[in-house]
Amino acid sequence: MRALKDRPFWVAETSPCWKGSRKVSQSLKPYGFCHISSWAPIILGGEATLYWLWRTHWAGHEMMHGALLYASGRPFHIFDEVRRTADELAICADFVNRTRVQTNVGLLFTSLAWNQFEFQPQLSDLQYQPKLYQYFYAPLIKAGIRPDVIGSRKELSKYKVLFVPMAVTLEDGDLAARLDEWVNNGGILISGPMTDLRNKIGARYQDRLYGHIESLANVKPLYEIPDTRGLIKCQWKDGTPFVGKDWYELMEEDDDALVSVTDGYPSLLGHSPLVCKKVGKGKIYCLGTFPSQEDMKKLITLISEENGIRRMRTEGTLFAAERAGEAGEGLIVAECRGENGSIELEEEMTDLLTGMRYVGKVNLAPYELLVLKK
Repeated sequence: MRALKDRPFWVAETSPCWKGSRKVSQSLKPYGFCHISSWAPIILGGEATLYWLWRTHWAGHEMMHGALLYASGRPFHIFDEVRRTADELAICADFVNRTRVQTNVGLLFTSLAWNQFEFQPQLSDLQYQPKLYQYFYAPLIKAGIRPDVIGSRKELSKYKVLFVPMAVTLEDGDLAARLDEWVNNGGILISGPMTDLRNKIGARYQDRLYGHIESLANVKPLYEIPDTRGLIKCQWKDGTPFVGKDWYELMEEDDDALVSVTDGYPSLLGHSPLVCKKVGKGKIYCLGTFPSQEDMKKLITLISEENGIRRMRTEGTLFAAERAGEAGEGLIVAECRGENGSIELEEEMTDLLTGMRYVGKVNLAPYELLVLKK
């Protein structure tokens, strides 16, 4: 939503404890979960969390849904967590209101791709949103990058790096032409897997595999290979193993290959599921498979280091978003999985909630929150 509206947004329906209709479908959450869940929309660029329900229904539908107050008017067990959140927001209001989340990395997510995978999934049981989350969004967060999730009409100039996985067609308005201009002007595009394989009506191209990326990146994909059994073996240019999952688009072997096939089928040997091509002032990384978590982290690190992309040094699963604006610069960070985590701060910052100053490695306890200002 942050990238869709370019203005503060509200999360208009979220339960402070559990959901339910005629029966409760969830269980008690650990202490701290409600606090961080309430903060999450604020950390990620919003300005309000509205609880559903405020008070439980005394009759009718959704009588078992969680709320702040029971029908009797008495508070739920999470009431103090909600009050704590409100008190903290009052302390940080000026900083939150007069700063915005900052990022120069985008991840493309489109309704057209969603619909095309719905009717032509290409692999059995493939679902667009879960796959995108598992192989791209979650690894980016774990690697210390909080991307904007953008649609096909989003203006691209603010982004240095753009991940475009599973965009089955680039014939989505003028997206292909704008990507061409953006890359030539210095953008770093990670295209694929399963990107640019179809035209806008879901048909194959009859004279090429990729509709637009082939000519733009001067790359020649030779094969589309389903490999749900893991028969294909690959390695990075440095000789370390590379693990792909389920699907391969293999490019013609050349000096720009970052990964090569070492085993699996004779005609596939030497060909590459990952190449990097210079295009104008920018680059295109053509990715033809779903990398393992470790290999995706290695790719993100490589792209960041080669192209000067700043990453937050984090361990664990954190909400972490850099912010800047009239109220200065800083970072809101929270542990969101009920586990220990940490972040490495390059310069000293002050936690607006406690007044404590931090620099270097900062450990976060489960569900701990820091609102840090330079």
